[in-house]
Amino acid sequence: MKFFPLNTDTIAQILVGVVAFGFFIGGLLDVLDLFILKALLIIGFCTIFILATSYAIKNESKKNRLKDKPKDDLN
Repeated sequence: MKFFPLNTDTIAQILVGVVAFGFFIGGLLDVLDLFILKALLIIGFCTIFILATSYAIKNESKKNRLKDKPKDDLN
């Protein structure tokens, strides 16, 4: 049993939380004027966008029934 199951939703939520937390802490400490922090937060946002796009392209619908020989559940 995994304590934190990692799937595409969990990875996206973690990345969004990290970037949002970074902007929040940066705003509290008034350090968003530093170029390196802006660059790190923008790179984090771009990483989230690229990962979300790649997962959306790879997403396939799964079907539970066979296409060739569908069977009745009662027999």
